[in-house]
Amino acid sequence: MNFHDPASRPEANAPRRLVMRPVANGLDSLCVVFDHLSPPPDGEVTGAALKQVVINLYGAAEVLLKSRLEAEHWTLVVKDVWPKNRQDKKGGVTHEQFRRGRFESIGMDDTLDRLDQIAALRIAERDREALRRLGELRNALTHYGLEESVEAIQSLATQVLHLLLDFLHDDLRPYLDLPERLLIDDTLSVLRDRYQGLSDLVEARMTALASALAPHALVTVPCGMCGQFALVVGQQEPHCLFCRATRGSPRSPAAHFARVFVGDDFHE
Repeated sequence: MNFHDPASRPEANAPRRLVMRPVANGLDSLCVVFDHLSPPPDGEVTGAALKQVVINLYGAAEVLLKSRLEAEHWTLVVKDVWPKNRQDKKGGVTHEQFRRGRFESIGMDDTLDRLDQIAALRIAERDREALRRLGELRNALTHYGLEESVEAIQSLATQVLHLLLDFLHDDLRPYLDLPERLLIDDTLSVLRDRYQGLSDLVEARMTALASALAPHALVTVPCGMCGQFALVVGQQEPHCLFCRATRGSPRSPAAHFARVFVGDDFHE
């Protein structure tokens, strides 16, 4: 399912042109994610489907988060907008170069920092971690290959989708023109129902694990991969009962636990 930018509809007898605007691109990518993330009625989620989930979800997150920065000013998404030598008039990035895509964009960490510091939009640490994990999966998939459980990717994707769906409505939509606001409204009217199905899938798995997790309640922390409260650390090798990860949190389990429950100001 794709939601196309109304501006891309050609006039009668006009030359065919490809018009793909960032917000519409991000929404299309979200639709691809939903199309591939849920198990089909007659089978299981395939590796090829999960590849599309990882690639398209991270791409959608980058495009949509940067669209909010661009609403503040286009220079905020450019890595180096000014000339290295202010006397060199040929350096830097002009608005024309930006419009044509001839610039180096900032990465995800800088995007989140600028949203916080300039747009006064703070992304919670748990969501930043989810975006970082998703970026690591995308990079591994692109450059080295990927080996990960279906459950881990489904859970991680569900967390990032929750962030993006709320962000679209609350934080991006008010800064867009009317056609893009309507495009977001149309997309969300469909995707929120589909998201609930994914959320129910994750919740059902956690419910099924309740009896297995109960004996380990005092030594269970959120998993650094899937984000679920299912990482058992009171053994020689920490392992997650939800996604079966055995490498534990990206940080030490104790530090990860403290960051989640003490707050974003915790430092190792």
